[in-house]
Amino acid sequence: RSGVNCVIYRPGEEGELARIQRSVGMRFALEGPPSPEFIMSSRVADVTKDLHKVSWKTSAAFAEAAEALVAEMGDKALPCALAALAGYGKAPPVLHSMMTGRAGQVTLQCVLDGKVAKKVRDVSSFRGVMERAFPQAKMVFSRVMPVRGGYLVDLPVQQVALVLGADWDRERNAAFQDKRAVEARGEEAGPYGGAPLVDSEEIPGVSVCAPLVLPGLEAMMQG
Repeated sequence: RSGVNCVIYRPGEEGELARIQRSVGMRFALEGPPSPEFIMSSRVADVTKDLHKVSWKTSAAFAEAAEALVAEMGDKALPCALAALAGYGKAPPVLHSMMTGRAGQVTLQCVLDGKVAKKVRDVSSFRGVMERAFPQAKMVFSRVMPVRGGYLVDLPVQQVALVLGADWDRERNAAFQDKRAVEARGEEAGPYGGAPLVDSEEIPGVSVCAPLVLPGLEAMMQG
């Protein structure tokens, strides 16, 4: 038999998934919620299919209006039409948490070196370290998950900009927030999906990034 098995699990069940991997001799590909780019491409694909189904007799009635739009908007006419048909006429893609799918949240990976990690005993002490490391952000975590070498956290978009600074490319994160998009662009995934690390100026050994892919299952088991 061949096919795709999807497993939906809750935090804390990573160990059980690892046991299943070992018993069946296979590895799970860890996927976060669908990225804005993936959702957009799916909607555009649906719109394209619908366009191919429109008969010429029907579309001929709109030919004059189409020519007027092209004359007025030039090369922008068709992309704007596709955006409107796909439901993106007014708003750009919205960032979502890679851990929960919650809109308006961005997942950051916080990397701690060995010296700092020894001082972090639990989530509470981790929060304290991050508040001192990036005081300008006044972080309010909506989700915290221990992983190998640090933590994954969810922050509101506004706070992420304060942590990562002017170098953070919000549009790039919105468009390339999953593994498929990274691979399609031929980028080096790396441990953080190719996202650059930003070092704390207050505490050496503390860095953050907005990862483009989730860590592997083994890293998610660290806690």
